[in-house]
Amino acid sequence: MGALRGRIASVTIGTLLLGGFRIKFDVTKTLKPEPNDASVQIWNLKADNRAALEELRPAKKAARGIPVLIEAGYEEDGVNQIFLGDLRTVYSVKDGPDWVTTLESGDGEKAYRTSRVGTSLGPKTSVDTALRACVRALGLKEGNLSKVVSKIKLSGVGKLLTQGIV
Repeated sequence: MGALRGRIASVTIGTLLLGGFRIKFDVTKTLKPEPNDASVQIWNLKADNRAALEELRPAKKAARGIPVLIEAGYEEDGVNQIFLGDLRTVYSVKDGPDWVTTLESGDGEKAYRTSRVGTSLGPKTSVDTALRACVRALGLKEGNLSKVVSKIKLSGVGKLLTQGIV
């Protein structure tokens, strides 16, 4: 039971840092093409913090991707990033004497829902170039793209596109 002592967690939504509260989170990561999901519950936020979160709700600010950062760890070791994604929904409900605020988020959520790639690539374009063009068109950072490209090259799959593609 001693391993449960000294746990700490914080959630940052946009510029609003929330720590020191009872926080429960569930992060689901898959290999599916849809964004990975995170659900966060925070107990007993003050009314002004709940109102600030309501203002950040994507339905009201649909053009903006609002970042959600979940960090957790132990007091003696510090915290590590568990999840970084875009806010999908936020709502608060009264549960007995407590207020419970729930946040739903997806990594790459905004890009997944709103971005389109419109680019043309000529014959003999490398897979590396094609993937990097898609990432740039979506406005994303390259992340682990170099590792993926290395694996594709090692597997011998499609070193060059034989025909042009749109």
